[in-house]
Amino acid sequence: MRTARRTRNLSECVGAILLTLSASAVCASGGMLVDKHRLSSSLARLESTLQAPYDCSSSAINSTAHRAVLRQLTRHLQDAGMMTHSDAAGNLIGRVNGRHAWPALVMGSRIDRPSPHALCAGLAGAMAAVEVARTLHDNGTVLDHPLEIIVWADSASRMPDDDLDELAINQRAAGSIAAYLEVQVGHDEVLPPGNAALGVVQRLAAIQRWNVRLVSDDSDPTTAEQHRQLLEAASQFSAAVADLEQSAPATRKPELVPTLPRVTHNAAADTRFRLHLCAQRMDEVDTLFAAVHGLADRIGEETGTRFNMARVLALPARDTDPKISEAIGIATSQLQLSHVGLHGDCRHAAHGIPALAPLGLIIVPGVDTSRGINLSPPLPDALANGANTLLRTLLELDKLRQERSR
Repeated sequence: MRTARRTRNLSECVGAILLTLSASAVCASGGMLVDKHRLSSSLARLESTLQAPYDCSSSAINSTAHRAVLRQLTRHLQDAGMMTHSDAAGNLIGRVNGRHAWPALVMGSRIDRPSPHALCAGLAGAMAAVEVARTLHDNGTVLDHPLEIIVWADSASRMPDDDLDELAINQRAAGSIAAYLEVQVGHDEVLPPGNAALGVVQRLAAIQRWNVRLVSDDSDPTTAEQHRQLLEAASQFSAAVADLEQSAPATRKPELVPTLPRVTHNAAADTRFRLHLCAQRMDEVDTLFAAVHGLADRIGEETGTRFNMARVLALPARDTDPKISEAIGIATSQLQLSHVGLHGDCRHAAHGIPALAPLGLIIVPGVDTSRGINLSPPLPDALANGANTLLRTLLELDKLRQERSR
């Protein structure tokens, strides 16, 4: 009876009832902690806005629900003392200046659905970052570095006519970001549901991103037959790529994430895709691309269409920055949490950020997906543990430059 009462009293600290982590140990570590209940309730309201808890398929880019979520997140960022704006790609950015005009420490997550494995996971990561900013603001803590949060509105880069996400990233000069941190929800193959440990990505996968333009061989670009050909070819290509992805080895092996096709009804009608490829080595990515290209050639011959492909991004596999790993290790030690090292999969590409800045990815376990759901939101305790680790890692990284300058 005493033990049960003590556990209930500790639940407001970090709540580790459903996980095997010790709530009393986390409280004993001292320092700032996020508000778990505020975090979970804010996430629930976002999911309610999408009108589909556990299924974020309604968060299509520029949909009514998508815009409503962006408005809610904008208010949250402003409540955390941040100035907000949207960049050329539609990404929401919040920023608060630090004591020095140093490169920014950046947190982020996406709120779209780049793959069937993602669903609501991006919302959870976005709210973890927001809650960290709110906790700092509530405590009157000003970092030495500027602090930014990027809510990626289109992480799969589905915009068909321009490389807007590359444009947004390329506006940042190398060295303008001190570090990028993100909380993500791991699917079953990465971090089993109910696992007491957090995951920390220690090696990033090799990735390539391709623009794919599907055009008709019909000499008359305005005929209904041409549109039928394009739609048929697009449908076959999407299905073939999905089959290839399903038949590929599990996570940590080659994975393919095609973006959704869009047909433009104009004089030069075509269909555009954004193709994402990833594997543990670049030669495996090349092999995967060759397989996709073969599918495109076959479908093109059968449907009287052509697939024109242009590579827009290639990042080799690489280890994450040891300073980031060390900072996360210090954070989990302070919180008396355990963590396990992981290899990143396609979802950990983090929008091309590895080309610009050191990257840290903290993976929290999702709930049991035995109900047939690809990926559910994490338990409140797991997400709070991830957010607290994010907060402590941020504070550790903020100290690094100050210590070097002494």
